[in-house]
Amino acid sequence: MEDRCTKDRCVNGECVDLIILDKAFAISITTDAMSYVCPQHYRKLECACEPGFGGPQCELAVNECSRRPCPSYRICHPEVTVLGYICKCPEGKTGSLCDRDKGALCKGSDCYDASLPNDQSKFDESWYTGSSLANLKY
Repeated sequence: MEDRCTKDRCVNGECVDLIILDKAFAISITTDAMSYVCPQHYRKLECACEPGFGGPQCELAVNECSRRPCPSYRICHPEVTVLGYICKCPEGKTGSLCDRDKGALCKGSDCYDASLPNDQSKFDESWYTGSSLANLKY
């Protein structure tokens, strides 16, 4: 079979030449030696779009955030990734539920809490809420 996909068919994606079987219409052939069923079929060209693109020929930029994929407490940001987006906490918030103020546990640039263990072998990242480990004291 010849490849009907042309290089420029899909603007931001890859052309795929499919064979579609129509199971509703099948021809049954029987002889003394064998029998088989041959479904009617047709070929169809489709575009498999890259992340962030859609449309029949992947010509449309798609904002994946319009589908509201993030939980209500996170903000969706379009990204060039497999998913096409990333969920982030609102500015100034942190935590798995974005329910803590980012600077609430720190005073200035010193985020050391003397009440937490100093043993490096028992370090737990939940003890630290800053943006860098530079201020963590052991």
